[in-house]
Amino acid sequence: MPYNNITPFDTDAFNNICIGLGTGFLLSAANTSLCQYFSDKETEKKEIEKEKEELINAHKILSILLEKYLKYFYCIVVPLKNRKKEHWSNGTLSIPHFNFTDLHDLSLKISFPNDPIFLTPIELFYEAENNLRKYIINIITYNSLNHFTEIKNIFFKYIECSLANNHQKKILENLKTFTGSEETMRFVNNLFLDSSKDWLIEYEEGRLRNNIMCPYVELYYFLNEEIELITKYNEEIKKITTK
Repeated sequence: MPYNNITPFDTDAFNNICIGLGTGFLLSAANTSLCQYFSDKETEKKEIEKEKEELINAHKILSILLEKYLKYFYCIVVPLKNRKKEHWSNGTLSIPHFNFTDLHDLSLKISFPNDPIFLTPIELFYEAENNLRKYIINIITYNSLNHFTEIKNIFFKYIECSLANNHQKKILENLKTFTGSEETMRFVNNLFLDSSKDWLIEYEEGRLRNNIMCPYVELYYFLNEEIELITKYNEEIKKITTK
């Protein structure tokens, strides 16, 4: 048909065809986007469920390691005379608030059933703490936890805190040096309870570098940081396991 014979009707029809094609294209694109959206959501849902299952399974072992860790943590921060049955509720141990002076019984050989009788609570604590760190490293190595970032961040902070520990070697060396010397152990015990000294302030002011109490102050800060992280972890894992 010659161009000069095109009528307004033909033009309108052509425009309608173009509009129809454009609308169809937009509807098709929108439909494709919508399908992709729901597909992505379904994939994400499966990923979350997979990570959740892996995390819950990991927690079953982690909770056993935590129970052991907290048992010796308790022995370090609660003096023998202050230990109470009320701190244990339905098999769950509650760690009370503690001060630096509360650590003075950490070298007493007070053991639980099946514990090695020749090891002190501080030695058993360090062993439990090391095992806990190794397992947490294992968890984040083999589980992405991309949808549980709060727990993932807690794990990384715990590992960082644990690896920064520079007091363990000094304290265990002291313990080995003092073994069999009750007089020396009483001396350290008395330093904890010396009311004329504020060991935390002296540490903050840099006056304890070569002092026998320096690693014990570092231990105190270390214990506070780790128990805070563990408390946060327990809160987060409870949200997941009770859903």
